[in-house]
Amino acid sequence: MIDSHCHLDHEPLINNLNDVLERSKEVGIDKLLTISTNINSYKNILNLINQDPMIYGSIGIHPHEVQTSNFEKNYIVQEFKKYQKIIGVGESGLDYYYENSPKETQIESFKIHIEVLLVQKSLQKNFLILMHIFQQVGLLPLKIVLNYKIHLSFYQMIKY
Repeated sequence: MIDSHCHLDHEPLINNLNDVLERSKEVGIDKLLTISTNINSYKNILNLINQDPMIYGSIGIHPHEVQTSNFEKNYIVQEFKKYQKIIGVGESGLDYYYENSPKETQIESFKIHIEVLLVQKSLQKNFLILMHIFQQVGLLPLKIVLNYKIHLSFYQMIKY
């Protein structure tokens, strides 16, 4: 079993990592994918992925964080080449509910993450995009993704 979305670099998990790993293994979790939310989060994740074989990570900026931190496309692509256990981009997406970052900045960050996906796809690499889509964004994320001619699958219930 895989926990495909956790934040091991956040409190209280980071300070109890050994307990978290032990409990995860006890209930049959084989892999943990810890999701980046900003630049500092990603730096912490680089340390975490080396602490246990079951920990994998992503690189990306949460929509709430894009006003204060962001990654360039080429930087993300280079990070995938450097670190085998960084296997996805995210946390990515749009979240207009709290208005923590301007809509335009969120859209640009989301597009960068999708463009990284296309680079990885062209290199025949398996790759995940971990999307955070919250209410009040309508069909915009779907339109952006479809504009890039990417196939989507949803693992959570959606309604429009």
